[in-house]
Amino acid sequence: AFEVTPPFEEELVLDMAAHLTTCLKRASDANKSLTFVVITPHWPNRPCWEAMAKSGFCTRVAVVPVREHGYFEGAQHRKKSRYRMSSSDTSLLFLQTNFAGEPTDEKLRMIRDAFRPKPNAKSK
Repeated sequence: AFEVTPPFEEELVLDMAAHLTTCLKRASDANKSLTFVVITPHWPNRPCWEAMAKSGFCTRVAVVPVREHGYFEGAQHRKKSRYRMSSSDTSLLFLQTNFAGEPTDEKLRMIRDAFRPKPNAKSK
């Protein structure tokens, strides 16, 4: 299983979705287990997001509300706080072959807990 967090630029996300689909097709044809958990802003109705959400490989989409998502800032070594609050709702798109185990509610709860903002997270 792989976590994928692309740059949040729609054309790049669309290209990435096409590449992941190619990888998933190859793995499926070889009867292999493969999972990608793609983390993007919650962008329904945008072609890049819809390409993944409507894919035959998408087994689950979960949305983490903006107030329940924090992250490590890229420039954390130069900031007073290492943590940031998300500026939008976040999508977790599970793209998998049929040979991979689907994400359970318990695993999703654990992922959501890991996304929770730290007490000293700063807003942008």
